[in-house]
Amino acid sequence: MKIVPELPEHRPAVLELNRLAFKGDEESRLIKKLADDASILASFVAVDGSVVVGHILFSPLYVMADGKRVDAVALAPMCVAPSRQKQGIGTLLVEHGIEAMKSEGQAAIIVLGHVNFYPRFGFRHDLARNLACAFNKYEAFMGLELLAGSLGGKPGTCIYPRAFD
Repeated sequence: MKIVPELPEHRPAVLELNRLAFKGDEESRLIKKLADDASILASFVAVDGSVVVGHILFSPLYVMADGKRVDAVALAPMCVAPSRQKQGIGTLLVEHGIEAMKSEGQAAIIVLGHVNFYPRFGFRHDLARNLACAFNKYEAFMGLELLAGSLGGKPGTCIYPRAFD
């Protein structure tokens, strides 16, 4: 198994994988809308041979914290084929994505995700909870600082791409 940038030929499998993993079409519609709006910064797939078994996507966010612009991205969606979950694929995808966003010069990653999964990578609710956003009231709204002090729980604003509406 390896993690590679998503290619156009992966997209049908990515959409189906998200539909199966999330038991519905919401994430697949989100991916299509993000693509239509040119709001995908990076998308990676975990492939086993030629089979897509995992997917992670990052889109640009508008984040202001303590009056300063923060180069930040949203991590959404991330999924693993139901038959391949609990095998470390999600961990590999997130670790790969974090390193890729560091290489891109991003200062922070924001996720609305499982509170028992993302904290192992350093995501914390207290880093993002003071960013005015539709999601900040949830414990699952978490930030990861790739640049120390970039979020720091400071008051501010977080605006997602239109596709998330």
